[in-house]
Amino acid sequence: MHHLSKRDARRVAVRAQLLTAQRPGDVVETVRELTLLQIDPVKAVAPAQHLVLWSRLGSAYDPGELDRLLAERTLVEILGFVRPGEDVALYRAEMERWVLGVRSSPLRHRDPFDRLLLAQAQSLGATFMTADEQVLAAGVAGVLDARTEGPGGT
Repeated sequence: MHHLSKRDARRVAVRAQLLTAQRPGDVVETVRELTLLQIDPVKAVAPAQHLVLWSRLGSAYDPGELDRLLAERTLVEILGFVRPGEDVALYRAEMERWVLGVRSSPLRHRDPFDRLLLAQAQSLGATFMTADEQVLAAGVAGVLDARTEGPGGT
């Protein structure tokens, strides 16, 4: 068993998060080294993904570069995380389960995106909360009524 002092553990954490003086070269390298980058559309100062990249790349970071790399598919968004495009093969089996879940779902909903979200939630073992009457009426396991079960519900 290897023991780390608190000081060494802090150094390992800072280095793993790419927060040392030695900065990554670009956005793609940063995402590869971090393994993923969480997308957060809430913006107090700027969206979280831009703050993370700016903190690693400094003033050389251009927020438009992330959008361009996503549009080119050099980086891809999977379940709210930006990942290197070459990693898509690692997630194909999981993505296939989503498609199979959509095809086998008893839910016949007009919105294919809702069916995909439900299949993803089921694949991940997550609870799916909705106020959509059609989804609730389907009686699919793991679906809760957001009007009664969620924040503000009775």
